Amino acid sequence: MDLNVNSDYLTTILNGLAASKKRRESFQESAQNLLNSSLPSTGPTGMDAANGMSRLSNPSGSVADWIQQAGKALGRNWSPAELKAISTMIQKESGGNPNAINKWDSNAKKGTPSQGLMQTIPGTFKQYAMPGYNSNILDPISNIIAGVRYAESRYGNLGNVPGIKAMNSGGAYRGY
Repeated sequence: MDLNVNSDYLTTILNGLAASKKRRESFQESAQNLLNSSLPSTGPTGMDAANGMSRLSNPSGSVADWIQQAGKALGRNWSPAELKAISTMIQKESGGNPNAINKWDSNAKKGTPSQGLMQTIPGTFKQYAMPGYNSNILDPISNIIAGVRYAESRYGNLGNVPGIKAMNSGGAYRGY
């Protein structure tokens, strides 16, 4: 399913959202349902991690579930805009594959390939991962936590990530 169509739908919902708590909660449920229906589920894979990195032997669940679990671990209740930004980054960076490893970009050429849903490199993962979520770069929840913490540290908020900012202005996504 084309994420841009879902983004347009989500933007339409956002524009019509009233400030009342009941409508906000209803919207969050609708946004979660949209994420659940449009992003891929990932089950067991046979891919090996590069360079002896540890990996989940059987990651299961959906991208939307992993985003919500990362939010809980961070003590965050994602706004609709944050949900949209995180899901877009994941879709554009890894296609929703928690075992994705980029073997061709500048990081890979330096020996530190981008890995996981948010395509973090090992040093960035180590710096921005949280205790209890810092041992496996390919763990979907740990990767989202590190990726979000990095993006917010570097850009101030998820809306300022270059690819998200570009898409919000009608441009093409750029990696972060």
